[in-house]
Amino acid sequence: MTKNIFSGPNLVEMPSCEFAGTARRYDMRSRGEIPAQWDAYNDAGLRAASSDPHEYFGLVFNFDEATGTFDYMCGQLILKGSPLPVGFKTLLVPGGNWAKFSTSAHISTMQSAWAEVMGQWLGQPECIPREGPSIEYYPSSFNGRTGDGGYEIWMPVA
Repeated sequence: MTKNIFSGPNLVEMPSCEFAGTARRYDMRSRGEIPAQWDAYNDAGLRAASSDPHEYFGLVFNFDEATGTFDYMCGQLILKGSPLPVGFKTLLVPGGNWAKFSTSAHISTMQSAWAEVMGQWLGQPECIPREGPSIEYYPSSFNGRTGDGGYEIWMPVA
């Protein structure tokens, strides 16, 4: 029996917010290349002005169920009107209800974490999915070199 990574979601209402960073298209087979996208993002060292320069976000959006493809952005929550580095894209995330799943687990559990959220939590009465990007949140306690420090998965819910 697999141990759950999350004890359950924290349900919150969030305002609209804007993210900026580098984005790339993936499919379910190529998604294993996302860590390399993070390496390139960090190696480039380009950042936009953000509310907290030590917090990072991975955003999954433009999911196409027919092809299994999606866009993934490495980025930060930005301040309105922030100048952007060349090559950065922005993504406006509408406000609404969100289910936030938190864990102190190592980043190597990410694939299992997504499987747990999608297979066990989404569809429960408190977690009816709605349109919008899914978000990976890496707090300032997260160490990108070691993968320690915990992370969260945020899902838009009705």
